[in-house]
Amino acid sequence: MNYRLLKVSSPLFASTVTLLMPIVAIIWGILDGEKLTALQFAGAGVIIAGLIFLRSKPNSIKK
Repeated sequence: MNYRLLKVSSPLFASTVTLLMPIVAIIWGILDGEKLTALQFAGAGVIIAGLIFLRSKPNSIKK
């Protein structure tokens, strides 16, 4: 159902959902009482940094 929702929605909504997924997962884990390690936070940070990097516009080289 998640993929169908993303298919019929706009690209901006789909990328926002992708960016928020690790954040929601961490919050859900904390509320559920799971113990999260620094490695898991670092992994979520790498995912978010990669998504932000992919969404950023490349700088054009001015001559």
